[in-house]
Amino acid sequence: MSAIGSAYDFDYTDPTVSNMEVEVLPAINANRDEKQMNNYASSEEVPQCCLTYLKACQMLRIVPCTPFVESLKENNERISLQHYNLGPVGVKAVAIAMTGNIWTTYLNLEDNAIGSEGTKYIVDMLKENVAIQRLNLSENGIGTEGAKVICDYIMSGSRITNLHLKGNGFKDSDAEFFATLLKSRTCANLKELNLSYNGFSDKGGCHIASAIESNDTLLKLDLSWNHLRRKGALSVCKALKVNSCLTYVDLSWNGLADEGAIVIAAVIKKNETLTYLDIGFNRISKMGIGKITNALKCNTTLKTLKLSGNTITLIGSVAMLVALETNPLSALDLLDLGNESVTREFVDHLEDLQLERPKLRVIHGPMVRDANANLVNIGKADLNPAKALTDYIVKNQLRPGDLFHRFDKNRDNKISKSDLRHGLREIELPMSANERKVLYSDLDKNDKGYIDYSDFVGTIQQLVSEERRKRVKLALRTTLIASRFTSMMRRSKARHNADEAGKPTEGVQTEANDD
Repeated sequence: MSAIGSAYDFDYTDPTVSNMEVEVLPAINANRDEKQMNNYASSEEVPQCCLTYLKACQMLRIVPCTPFVESLKENNERISLQHYNLGPVGVKAVAIAMTGNIWTTYLNLEDNAIGSEGTKYIVDMLKENVAIQRLNLSENGIGTEGAKVICDYIMSGSRITNLHLKGNGFKDSDAEFFATLLKSRTCANLKELNLSYNGFSDKGGCHIASAIESNDTLLKLDLSWNHLRRKGALSVCKALKVNSCLTYVDLSWNGLADEGAIVIAAVIKKNETLTYLDIGFNRISKMGIGKITNALKCNTTLKTLKLSGNTITLIGSVAMLVALETNPLSALDLLDLGNESVTREFVDHLEDLQLERPKLRVIHGPMVRDANANLVNIGKADLNPAKALTDYIVKNQLRPGDLFHRFDKNRDNKISKSDLRHGLREIELPMSANERKVLYSDLDKNDKGYIDYSDFVGTIQQLVSEERRKRVKLALRTTLIASRFTSMMRRSKARHNADEAGKPTEGVQTEANDD
């Protein structure tokens, strides 16, 4: 018989429990309806594990947890009991009931103050339970003793694949237990480990780093909100260079600084398995961000990169988009810059990039408006990009060739999409990404991937000539209309003067006609 039953001499495996009338003690039944408890006790409607739990609560003199009872009755695959303050005794009753449960694969006991004693009850239950694979014991204060118990159990060859132990007050010395666990070949089933919100610092980081180097089965590791700085942080980052299995790593809210960022950049550049990386709020300056930006030019597997809370700068944010643009094999779907302010140039560049990569999403802060930017055309519907550029040339009496050379900054007789975007901003003729795409397509006649001098000048010259002919026709028509209006006004004035002088209107009409 398991240790979780021996303390009260209660055999939770006794088959007679299913036929037993459950009599809840009056002291714990003050607010519970007797009919409801009798219904719970009906063996025809309630599973065996539910009746076992109610009997355990009776023996332990505690009030049953109604949500847990309901979950047992429904044979739920997931049982979540967060924030119920069960305590060690309450979780012992849960453990007694879960021993024979074959339906539940995920058990969440977060924030129940179970301590190391409650952890022992859970581990004893897991040794006999055949279903549970995902376990959450976060925010329970299980401490050093609890860490040792859970690690020893998993090293025995458990079925646990996901283990969440955040916020349990682990110290640097406790990291040795987890290092030993991850180095063990008997923990191959463990794929996800959450150790966030604990107290690991330099020594703890070194212990975990040694495990990361040797482990080749763990897929997800969360070390966020610890105290990893200096040697500890650097050791973890260097270990990631060696590891070739992890796909998800969260190191946010530590202290990697620029030294760690340089190593992380090397990881991003060469790692071929990592798909999620969060290094937000790590005191990384623009120098470290620059190293990471350069690494993005080479990476082909990373899908999510979170950098919020670091010193990115306006120039740095644009540089990241340039790095992604120069890497056609980049798999990045989410770039999180937090609340970092960006420029109009960044927004324009992002719009262009998203036309080629629709899945790309970038989280950023507010846009800082350029004091010299003319935003008059932004948001106008049905804007003809080619006509807008033609109107600008005619209005400012420019030659198409001069404008081409103004856009062609590197003097290679080619205008790229970037050159066009920068050129339009320089002449204060803002366009949306779709409008720039249309304009670029109109000017790149043979789909060469760039606009050469002849295409630009030939297309623009033709449009300018047509626009000028239209303007000449419009001017002639306006002159003719003005002339007719002037003649009409003269006749009207002559008629008015004749009426005042008493002259015959026929003579005035004739005189006016003669004029």
